[in-house]
Amino acid sequence: MYMVIEKETMETDMDIDIKMLENNHIEPLLPVKIRHIDNRSLYYYDVTSRQQFSKIYEYRKLSRKNVDNILKSLNEMVDAVNEYMLNLNCIILKTDCIYVDVSKDKLYFAYGNEQEDSSFQQELKRLFDYVIEHFDHGAGDTDVLYIYNLYQKIVRGEYDASDLKALAETDSISRDSDISENKIENDENVLDFIPMEEVEEQEEVENKKVFLLFNIARVCLGVVMVAAIGRMLAPSYVPVPVSDTGALIIIISCAALIAVISRIPKSLFTRVETKKVMEPFRYDKKDRYEGCDNGRNDDSYINSGYKDVNDYYKTNNDSYDKDGDDDNENYDGNTMLLSDYFNNKKDKTVKLLYKGNDGFPDIEVSQFPWIIGSMEKNCNTVIKSKLVSHIHACITRDNGEYYVEDMNSTNGTYVNGERLIMNSRRELNNLDEITLAAVSYVVEMS
Repeated sequence: MYMVIEKETMETDMDIDIKMLENNHIEPLLPVKIRHIDNRSLYYYDVTSRQQFSKIYEYRKLSRKNVDNILKSLNEMVDAVNEYMLNLNCIILKTDCIYVDVSKDKLYFAYGNEQEDSSFQQELKRLFDYVIEHFDHGAGDTDVLYIYNLYQKIVRGEYDASDLKALAETDSISRDSDISENKIENDENVLDFIPMEEVEEQEEVENKKVFLLFNIARVCLGVVMVAAIGRMLAPSYVPVPVSDTGALIIIISCAALIAVISRIPKSLFTRVETKKVMEPFRYDKKDRYEGCDNGRNDDSYINSGYKDVNDYYKTNNDSYDKDGDDDNENYDGNTMLLSDYFNNKKDKTVKLLYKGNDGFPDIEVSQFPWIIGSMEKNCNTVIKSKLVSHIHACITRDNGEYYVEDMNSTNGTYVNGERLIMNSRRELNNLDEITLAAVSYVVEMS
């Protein structure tokens, strides 16, 4: 099994490195051979019995142990590249070009990147963008803090690209972290090691000029009212040329005006100002989400308190169809019987019935994706046969249709006698025959 990368160049320094790799088996790098055809260079990477990294984690989430294995493999690869004096920037870290030996939990990398605008640091950051996206955010708090701390170190470039041991050592990462148990106890939702985020806040600010003007008016009215009272009670001490009736009118008027001014809403004295402030990123336990790979790119549900993206859309999007189908898609104006409607909407039961007499079990697919192979920890159904690969095939569902996909198996996956191309899939129908190497099943859908 080969992964082939084509270059439109002839003899280059890269080709010289590849020729050196042809004669030296460097363990963390995929074995490679080069062929020149019509001014094109074809790099053939041997990926036999290895699984494509992006395919494996298309179906399941990354755990902390998986991340530790990624770091360990990266560290071994960097050491080998340094030992053989190769160019670290030529390592390809695209997830569909990284292959995994699932029996060893070890990653293998392709050497052959010639992009001048790409560096190892940039490629490593893109790889961990994928890791963050596919990490199991439902794991424990310690694991979540660990992976985010690790990611920030990579984003900030706080590591030596030629020596990744500091990243590979969990104790070192925990020791260097800015987070302490006391900080978490004080506010366990705040991740202080993640850069502050800019947030807009609205704040009411007093309009000092208006506030001062109204206060002056009240003071003046108060002085006039006191003078009028003095005129009525002690005219000899307050010789104001106003009659007692006039003084009484002034007192009543001033009191009324002061009462009116006091009842004026305070909002007239304030104005709303919008300002930008920096706040720490917050990770709330209740905001964890599952089922992120449902084909939706809308992140608005993440902080909404809903369990997953489907839950959010069911509640907040009127056009969202709760059962996954578009009820109006093929509406032709004719009325359907309710019984037929529910029969169409009901999920089919998929079973694989074994054809032979060797004691292999029938397979009832109860969830999707359903992985079949010979390795217990990675498969939903285990077939104990030397001919079946560790991760051999996968049954998936897409838009109500069912598919079988070959997972880069050594001896192949066949549908009705036709072998599937590596990592390709074929739609399944009732009574189709699936053969995994030499183990055959009949599909039963009901």
